[in-house]
Amino acid sequence: IRGLYEAYDRGGQSVVLCDAEGNLTEGPGFNIFAVNKGELYTPARGALEGITRQTMLDLAQELDLSVHQVQFKQDFLQQADEIFLTSTAGGVMPVTKLDHEVV
Repeated sequence: IRGLYEAYDRGGQSVVLCDAEGNLTEGPGFNIFAVNKGELYTPARGALEGITRQTMLDLAQELDLSVHQVQFKQDFLQQADEIFLTSTAGGVMPVTKLDHEVV
């Protein structure tokens, strides 16, 4: 919860949490995905392994998209072509800004 309040203090709407090594893991109640050069990326460890995340992974494979479950840091997201979140309540939600910069 502290991370979320820090994001609010900086003018953000939400936060993506990191593990001890600084790798992105998840947000409060959502998973994070990035698209880079037509390939899909999502954290391999520390993510919520829920139904919506798995559905997204299954759909990507059905569409023959390359899917990478790997660890990555914030700089990877800053270079991504697209970023989106998944959650049970919200479904698939686009990220339009990252650290006040348009994605």
